[in-house]
Amino acid sequence: MRNLLIQINGPQFLLLFAVLIAIVALVCWLRKHTRDTSLDAAPLDAVDEIDPYEVAYLRGQANELARVLIIRLVEKKYLQITTPQSKWKVLADAGAIRQAAEHPPVEQLSPIERTAFEWFATPSSPEEIFTNRSARGMRQNTSLPSALGIHSARYEQQLRAASLLTTEEWNNEATGPRPSALAWCCWSV
Repeated sequence: MRNLLIQINGPQFLLLFAVLIAIVALVCWLRKHTRDTSLDAAPLDAVDEIDPYEVAYLRGQANELARVLIIRLVEKKYLQITTPQSKWKVLADAGAIRQAAEHPPVEQLSPIERTAFEWFATPSSPEEIFTNRSARGMRQNTSLPSALGIHSARYEQQLRAASLLTTEEWNNEATGPRPSALAWCCWSV
């Protein structure tokens, strides 16, 4: 079996790879400009008030939404973070997040804040918030991001309507295998 790359001289080798680089650059440029529909879209409307929960969902979906909710509820004095009293217990018990004993009226909370506040009816460690390990009380073995599912879906719909989230088809295409990458792997072997 003959390897043609070994048998060509320097200038021919450089010309071959210059042509390959030009072809790849052209294909990438064409792909970018034919796939990018954002240039055809109208500019987004100016927003008078920014919803921090919508920004959190845009940044990290349900997990980031849960984090921002916890911080917001701690700031509003609905939740409190407890730490162990003994310095020796710090490694074994990292503390818990619980409803504050003397919190403001729950009626002042938005529906998403109320859902998060009610989720903390029993104290939870930071690990329990994002895992489905806890089967205590009314949680029925769900994490906080899972409990916020209805609200997360609403934010997802709003962001998709504003074309700020990609479609599932584009996500699958971006993360799926590439025929060109497969061909490159086979060719270089």
